Amino acid sequence: MIDKNMSIDSISPVFITGVYRSGTTLFSRILDVHPRFAVTYDSLHYMRFCYGEFRPLSDPANRRALIEDITERCQSRWMRRLDPAPVLAELDAMENPGDAEIYDCVMRHYLSGSERKAEWGEKTLMAWARIPDFLKMFPKGKTVVVLRDPRDACASQKKITYEPGLRYLDTGFAALHAMQAAFDFEHSLPPASYATVKYEDLVDDPESVLRGLCTRLEIEFDPAMLDARNFRDYSGGPWLANTSYEDDAPVAIGSKSVGRYKEALDPVDVQFLEMICRPMLAYWKYDLDGELPTPEQWQRLYAIMNDSFIAGRMRHWMATGQGVDVYPSAPPRILRDEPEDAA
Repeated sequence: MIDKNMSIDSISPVFITGVYRSGTTLFSRILDVHPRFAVTYDSLHYMRFCYGEFRPLSDPANRRALIEDITERCQSRWMRRLDPAPVLAELDAMENPGDAEIYDCVMRHYLSGSERKAEWGEKTLMAWARIPDFLKMFPKGKTVVVLRDPRDACASQKKITYEPGLRYLDTGFAALHAMQAAFDFEHSLPPASYATVKYEDLVDDPESVLRGLCTRLEIEFDPAMLDARNFRDYSGGPWLANTSYEDDAPVAIGSKSVGRYKEALDPVDVQFLEMICRPMLAYWKYDLDGELPTPEQWQRLYAIMNDSFIAGRMRHWMATGQGVDVYPSAPPRILRDEPEDAA
């Protein structure tokens, strides 16, 4: 059981984030095996949906609304029950609880059925911009951005997305923003507080990557993290790889999906992604295909850039050189909600 008596300044929760289809769930399942951490994925999303909301938190009614929002989301999307009564009772007994106290309290109660572990962790996609906020809340916290080749992430997204038209290419703008943020964090945050994990390195040599990560984040390495038979899903059952390629489903750690974009994406898609991500691809040591567009391919690239959705992303990219840290359509807070267009 995670100890409720530990002060906020003394705990070391883990926050994991990255672009969709980039291996973040795999990494969360690996870390969840560690005897020190109980790690959730795709459930609470405090940093996405709750942080900065329900103000002021000093008002018990706002705290109740926040907890009810989390409870309904967990129940409607993942069929996981969080009893709000003991959470609210503990918070009401505190003197002026803030985001850190509320987040920690919710996570401890949410993971109360887990094995005895000292710390909690959460994986939330597209939330790297919240890493500095997380570390302000938890000074001894650990944060990780998982990067994946934008071309492979896009190929996987294209295969499973419900988004219409060319919106699967928005993966490139999201990946660009994540790579830029990871670059900034590598140069601005203490090594014990932040690490970047490349998916390709992780699946190619998991032991080396995990040993290096544990050393950097001052976490003791545990070889059990390498055994996929130990991975558990949110219901406690065996976890299978979250892949859009059915033949990979039984394999949790493997490199079969690396470079699949070469077969799954049109060459023009690849050229577009390399165009917008080129500097960061080079920095993070992703090789370019290097194929120059033919006249016919230039025409198709022009059509992509003038797509009604992509054109907006292009204007932002050309004006700022930046990617985006939002989904093409904002994901619903709870299951009954309909997705909305994101900025």
